[in-house]
Amino acid sequence: MKRLILVTYMVSVILCSKVCINGAQAVDYPSSTTSALTVDLDFNSRTISNIGDVIAKKPWADVRAYGAKGDGTTDDTTAIQNAIDSFSSGGIVFFPSGTYVITSALTVRKGIILQGSGRGCPINNGFTTTTIQNNGTGVALNISSAWDITIRDIAVLGNANSSHGISAYEATRLLIENVYLAANDRGISLSTSVNVVLRHVGSSLNRGAGLIASDITVLTIQDSYMSDNVGYGARANNCASVYIANSIFSAMNSTNECGLSLATSAGASESQVVIGCFFENNSTALDVNATSGIAHRSVLISGNQFTDSNTAILLRSLVEDAVIIGNNFRNNTTNISYGGSGPIRPYIGPNSFVNGTFVSGSATNPVTMRNSSGLHQTGLVGISGTALESANLRGVITISGTPDTGTVTFNTSEPDTDYFLTVTPTTYTGTPATGSNRIKSISKATGGFTLTLESAPGTENGVSFDWHLIR
Repeated sequence: MKRLILVTYMVSVILCSKVCINGAQAVDYPSSTTSALTVDLDFNSRTISNIGDVIAKKPWADVRAYGAKGDGTTDDTTAIQNAIDSFSSGGIVFFPSGTYVITSALTVRKGIILQGSGRGCPINNGFTTTTIQNNGTGVALNISSAWDITIRDIAVLGNANSSHGISAYEATRLLIENVYLAANDRGISLSTSVNVVLRHVGSSLNRGAGLIASDITVLTIQDSYMSDNVGYGARANNCASVYIANSIFSAMNSTNECGLSLATSAGASESQVVIGCFFENNSTALDVNATSGIAHRSVLISGNQFTDSNTAILLRSLVEDAVIIGNNFRNNTTNISYGGSGPIRPYIGPNSFVNGTFVSGSATNPVTMRNSSGLHQTGLVGISGTALESANLRGVITISGTPDTGTVTFNTSEPDTDYFLTVTPTTYTGTPATGSNRIKSISKATGGFTLTLESAPGTENGVSFDWHLIR
């Protein structure tokens, strides 16, 4: 049976600010001039619920009950750590609205939920109302050999000398949700952990990467953004079962900076998915790379938007069975590029390309680009009557001025000349001569092909053709 108890007091009448209800532990009552405490009291289990602005030590730990001020000036490090340490096997540590200054790392123990009072990400122009301001030189929130931890609705801000915002080593089942990080060395640093989820996380304007995750088994990043960091927006190294969806990686545009990096150096990384993400204004938007002798396997890149970057996708070294399909590439200098040593065996399905070089790479780099007739299905034969895979899929050639011929040189030679070409005029410069948009003949070779037009475009005129290679 539940009974509603309404307690109203005035400072001039009741001087005690402690209220004890039906055996529950004492709570500190707010010190406003006239206020009311309304609770639903369950007499069977003796629990309290639906409490508003109550400063409590149990069943949750309000950091104010341990002396934290949240005024942006007072050093609240000890008070917050005492609130965390008040639980032996986990509990909720609550941060009301405010800016909590710390000067050394807070150790987050097993089963702890750090709960702020506002959305951590600055979404819809609304910043969090709970901020942890790290004025020290170390990590702000430190997790080591702990499990079942949640950090929610909090901003973690650093300073010019601070280390990472959140650091986790050997964590199991870690959830970081509605958290915003800025001005740290790294926003988040994760290593040797299992089942880590980042949801609605913003990490920007850090002096280093927004996120570095190393040796993580099952890493999920959803509905998050990494922007204006140094080095990487996010980097997952030696991680297995990576799922990154509906997130933004932007403004990592200095030389050698990268929006998102999927890397491996110590063992094969498998099952990595990047889907429904937005990449904008990066030096390299997405870098999939591996140390020689180590392989990336089962990489899916689908439904993403790549725009205004120097290189949209960079595949390096051993990348096996990568599928790049259903993406939109727009206004990148290079859409897909290869580097390092192979073999690199991507399957490139239907994608949308607007401007930019389709593919770039070294002729010495063993790359096999596969269309839908080459997915290692035994005996599968394409329309060319062979089971060989295409090394080149499409591109653009422009013929200008008085020549009536133009040559395309493949980055990687075809195994033979039994391929088919479709060549279509797409754009014109000036007023090309009649017949310059019609192809008279095509001469094929393993290293490329030569187009001959019915007539030259003429001085200061030109015609561009899209070509597709089919097997």
